[in-house]
Amino acid sequence: MFTWAMTDFPELESEHPATIVTEGKPLHSGFERNVGYRPTRQNRSADSEKRVLESAELLFRENGYTHTKVSEIIRLSGVSTGSFYHRFGDKDGLKEVLISRFVKAAHDQISNLDVSRKTHGNLENMLGAMAGLIFDTMNHNLGIYRIVDELSKTEPEKWETFRKMGEAIRDRVCEGMHDYRTEVSGQGRECEIAAGNAVQLIIVVMLQTRLGAADMFPKEREALIRMVVDAAMGILKPER
Repeated sequence: MFTWAMTDFPELESEHPATIVTEGKPLHSGFERNVGYRPTRQNRSADSEKRVLESAELLFRENGYTHTKVSEIIRLSGVSTGSFYHRFGDKDGLKEVLISRFVKAAHDQISNLDVSRKTHGNLENMLGAMAGLIFDTMNHNLGIYRIVDELSKTEPEKWETFRKMGEAIRDRVCEGMHDYRTEVSGQGRECEIAAGNAVQLIIVVMLQTRLGAADMFPKEREALIRMVVDAAMGILKPER
């Protein structure tokens, strides 16, 4: 089954922005500026840092990035004001670290996605599992998605990074489509294009519903997954 838990962020090896690789090409996290982040080396400091990141994600989820104050993050996390500013520099520095860690963790999980027929049994089950994974990941990290959505006009490179994450998911599914060739209408390149369109549809619908921009779609998780899987299967096998 798919597993993708973003709540525990991996430790960064350095203060430099993460660079991840997809199909031999570097995929930059989009955060080239040194934002003053100082990585921790002690367990106690690591625990404080984790509390700050989790508190920030929660507040960004509820209030958005612009309307969240540093003082609110500090109060909720329970760390000292000096510790916050020493570690992150400012709210912008915190935001960059939060997103960079999410991007790195996401790439690591995408690289290990199991889309095989052996695991899922059939194409419909695989798409359902993937849709559930995307739904849960966006729910658990909604604060991060809200940051990127809110800042997309002034910092478009952030959405570009998230778009490439979607492309990486698409590529993983396309790589595994040979397992399901008897269940789809097209073959070869035609099948890959259809699979890519199906995956993009799932991602876009899930994203819009999580951000509250698609009121006409089902609100309940299983009903929404059923809807997007039916639509994806319609793309892959129109005559079904």
